[in-house]
Amino acid sequence: YLRQFPNGKYTLNAHFYLAESLYKEGKYSEANEHYTTVATQPNNIFSEPALSRASELTYNAQNYEPALEMFNRLETVANSKWNVLKAYTGQMRCNFHLNNLPNAIAAAEKVKKSDIANEALTREADYITGKSYFELENLAQALPSLQKVSSDTKLEEGAEAKYLVAEIYFRQNKKTEAEKEIDDFIAKGTPYLFWLGKSFLLLSDIYLDNNQEFDAKHTLRSLIENYNNDTD
Repeated sequence: YLRQFPNGKYTLNAHFYLAESLYKEGKYSEANEHYTTVATQPNNIFSEPALSRASELTYNAQNYEPALEMFNRLETVANSKWNVLKAYTGQMRCNFHLNNLPNAIAAAEKVKKSDIANEALTREADYITGKSYFELENLAQALPSLQKVSSDTKLEEGAEAKYLVAEIYFRQNKKTEAEKEIDDFIAKGTPYLFWLGKSFLLLSDIYLDNNQEFDAKHTLRSLIENYNNDTD
C-alpha cells in the first residue's frame, strides 16, 4: 500500500500497522522508523501508542534528545496513566543522561508522586534526585535521597549511593559519620566492588585528615593487595 499509494488516505494507518508487525517480529529499528513517522504527525488516533513505542525505542538506541522530545509530547497526549508515568520516567532518564540536572530532578519528583510507580522506579527516581543534587554541589539536598537508596548495597545504585553518602559526610567535615557509613558498607558487602574500593580510598583520606598515617597506609596497602580489577 505504501509503495503504491505513498500519499494515500490510509498512509498513516499503514505506517502504524507495519510498525506493530515489525515490533512483534523483534525488528525494533525498522519498526521505530514507522512509529516515528506516525508520532511526528499532528495529533491523530495513533499518536499515543506511536509515541509510547517511538520514545522507548529511541531512548533504547541512546538517542536521548529526540527521545526527550517524544516523552515530552507523550505527556501531553497520554490518556493512560501508564503512558503518563512512562513519559515522566523517560523525561527523568533523558534529562539525566543529557546532564539537564534540574529538569531530571523535576521529572523524578513527578515519578515519585505517581500512584502506580513501583518500588524499583521510586528507587531509581531517588537515585537520580540524589546524584543530580550531588553533581550540582547541593550536598544537603542530595543526602536524604541517597540515604534511601543506600540501604541496599546489593544493587549498583545502592552501592554507589552508599559511597556518596560517606563522601558527603566527609565534605561536610563529619568524619565520624563518614567512617561509620564506610564501616557499615564493609559489613554489608556488595557485588559492586568499584564503589567499595572507592570507599576504602575515602577511608584512607579520613585517616590522613586525622593524622593517622599508619592506618591510612594499612588501608591503602590492603586495597592494593585485595582489589583484583586492574582496569579500574
